[in-house]
Amino acid sequence: MANYSSNSNFLENLKKIFTLLMNDLRLTATEKLSRLLTTFTIAFIIGLLGLGILLFLSYSFAAFLSNVMSQGFACLIVAGAYLVLIIVTVIFRKPLIEDPVTRLLSRIILSAPVNRNESLIHKSKEQNEE
Repeated sequence: MANYSSNSNFLENLKKIFTLLMNDLRLTATEKLSRLLTTFTIAFIIGLLGLGILLFLSYSFAAFLSNVMSQGFACLIVAGAYLVLIIVTVIFRKPLIEDPVTRLLSRIILSAPVNRNESLIHKSKEQNEE
């Protein structure tokens, strides 16, 4: 009889632990997904605004160069500058793009939310004491 009671308590405790772990997993996944989507949304908005600024600066630079040379050559010089930027970006894509994105994703996905885990540990200890 006592053996059945201890097995029942063990299974109840195991079920509670599993439920707490699943809730923690859901909360952690939600938190990390929201941080990731927020980061990508901000990057997209900044990129879009930066593209607009770059467009106007390119036109202004081409107009400035057209005072010294023909407008066609001025536009070709601006296009050549962009071509050089594209080549440099392709050559140095790992340190410029891949490494920072990898660090960002690993920081978001692999970081443990310390405060929430500590509060869950304290809650489970309080429940066990009751």
